Amino acid sequence: MLQFNLGEYLSISFTVCIPAYNEAVNLEALFRSLKESDLDSFDYEILLCDSGSDDGTRDLFEHWSKELNLYLIITPGANASQNLNAGIKSSSNSIFCRIDARARVAADYFSEGYRCLENNSSKYCAIGPSVQVMPRSPKFMPNILAKFFMSPFLMGPSKWKRSFFYKDFDGEVGTIYLGFFWIKDLRAVGGFDTSLMRKQDIDLLQRLQVSTNKKLFNSCSLRAIYVLKHDTLKEICNRAYIQGVYAGLYSTPIRPAHLVPAICLGLFIIISLLYPFFGLVLMSLYSVLIILVGLLEAPSFLSIPIALVTFPAVHLSFVVGNIRGLMGKLLS
Repeated sequence: MLQFNLGEYLSISFTVCIPAYNEAVNLEALFRSLKESDLDSFDYEILLCDSGSDDGTRDLFEHWSKELNLYLIITPGANASQNLNAGIKSSSNSIFCRIDARARVAADYFSEGYRCLENNSSKYCAIGPSVQVMPRSPKFMPNILAKFFMSPFLMGPSKWKRSFFYKDFDGEVGTIYLGFFWIKDLRAVGGFDTSLMRKQDIDLLQRLQVSTNKKLFNSCSLRAIYVLKHDTLKEICNRAYIQGVYAGLYSTPIRPAHLVPAICLGLFIIISLLYPFFGLVLMSLYSVLIILVGLLEAPSFLSIPIALVTFPAVHLSFVVGNIRGLMGKLLS
């Protein structure tokens, strides 16, 4: 149990920044979770940086600004990074907390975030939460896919996802999602580089670590929920394909690791053509692996056939996108 006195709380100032565009359907639940959290125990401001929504976001703001210390910053046509930069520029507090419209936070989110950031300020420049991924729809299939989405075997080992493998992970990481930052550090590196096409988050975190000579930390006791934007197989495959394209197209310079997905697919095809038996063995081992992984994330008999379709489809989508991206880079 965290122990703070009220006077100590009120001396700590937070800026909560929410980048948004047409997210009214998600903001209602986010504002409710902020109201139910320990945020009121702090000196805080919430900056809703909106790109010009036309879905009722303004009406939600008018309603919730009576319940929360909420301010609206209009940024016509801005992307998420530009919205976050607007929040960094406008912040009047010492701690910057990024929260996405699709996120929901635990009741002790801010006291736990402050504790982690303050107690580790000599070693870490940013603290990230452990995130449970949830689907948009309560139906069975989207729930299974959301559980698979957290698996490090589907779209990479993101330790901030509360998968079977990382649900209790507490330690140094290469990247975080959302999180708590010192505003002076964000301003020192100039915020997000909006000239980049992709991975502005990763770029910012890398520059932050270099500038402060500190690392990133993921805390399993700092918890949040993320409502998955893509919760159908088609949408997840499309997301994997786009990630594959950009992984190849915007990797400068191309490193051996960027060629691994395409090389693995090529080797599998060659082995299957030259030695069909060994190709069958490899396919069987892969099938057993994804069945086991699927059952670990979603213990249900129906997880088996869903895993046998989902994992290969997503992996293949990424590889095809990766090959296209690499070809586009080589030909440009």
